[in-house]
Amino acid sequence: MHPTHLTTAPRGTTLIAIAALVLAVAGGFAARAEDRLRLRLGTAVAKEAQPKPPRTPRPPELRGSIAVASADSITIDTPANLIKKQWVVPTEDVLEVLLDGEPEELRSGRGMVAAGNGAAALEQLAPTDGPDADGLWDQASAAVRAERMFVKAAATALMAIRSGEGLDAALAGLRDFLRKHSGSHHAAAVQELVGDVLVRSGKPAEAAAAYAAIATQAPARRIRAATLTGRVQLDQQRWGDARAALEKAIAVETPPGDFSAALERREARLLLARCLARDGRATEAIALARQVLAEADPSDGEGLAEIFVVLGEAQRSAGDKNKDALISYLTVDMVHNGVPEAHAEALAGLVELWEKENHPERARDARQALEQTYPDSLWLRRVAPPPGS
Repeated sequence: MHPTHLTTAPRGTTLIAIAALVLAVAGGFAARAEDRLRLRLGTAVAKEAQPKPPRTPRPPELRGSIAVASADSITIDTPANLIKKQWVVPTEDVLEVLLDGEPEELRSGRGMVAAGNGAAALEQLAPTDGPDADGLWDQASAAVRAERMFVKAAATALMAIRSGEGLDAALAGLRDFLRKHSGSHHAAAVQELVGDVLVRSGKPAEAAAAYAAIATQAPARRIRAATLTGRVQLDQQRWGDARAALEKAIAVETPPGDFSAALERREARLLLARCLARDGRATEAIALARQVLAEADPSDGEGLAEIFVVLGEAQRSAGDKNKDALISYLTVDMVHNGVPEAHAEALAGLVELWEKENHPERARDARQALEQTYPDSLWLRRVAPPPGS
């Protein structure tokens, strides 16, 4: 799905963007005269690359020239690096690859894809689309052209998943990317999107097969594949099957210090807590969520937001712990509100709980915050309409 309004830009904007693309193709931006790998904080490679992190932690970067890129790892030559001249980085430990010669519009579009906003991603690319730019893209490197194809396919899929429209076209675009770029470092992310589109299309069995293809020898990938399968079964209310898949994910053996695998395991444990809560096992769900919370890094706001919304769901499922659930959701709303999906879920929970606790004014405030901050959120659609509407 590629709506016209997302690919049409004012003529002046298009010409400016094309001029920028000319410079990028020609290597005209000195600041981009190298490839860069932005590393996931906490991973072994990030700690090796940045043995003395700055006071305010930020993802370290490796700068140089990508020698080999595959679905499993990226090799980058770094002649100016004082620690090593070549690094082999597992793809799950990479936050982002920034390519020499890619225009800013492409980089911005990729950021929007990472944020889950397909429409905004296509809007970012729009000034560099159209017949005026086609020839210039042909002159870009193969890696940059593949990156453009990824952003377009992923953005279109995200829009289709959100709207439920254009799912077949989105699936075709993703599979076309995998056929042409099976060795891309984006391969696992695209394969996951294939599964997500199939779920939205009402094909859970095919989705589970797509997710299974993510699994490789990397523990993080195996955990991810099993977790996604468990998520499909959870959505189908197949509690036993979901629990088995998630327990399988949690049981994957990981080497010490594998931070990416640890993050995936945490997600599997939180999903298992949701499964237990929905299966009438609230006490176990609360205990598991609290255990994950006790092990969390106090500075990890994103992780804490996700943990507290799961804890809130588990507490609500108990039937007699609404006040505890209110505290969990308020913690997200007031302290850890920088994660849109978790914040929207917390606000939706607050709407319903304030109404149950006979605080209609607070429920109204939470609903208003949800409507104004996340007007397109699925959580807004899930909350009951206000009384009297």
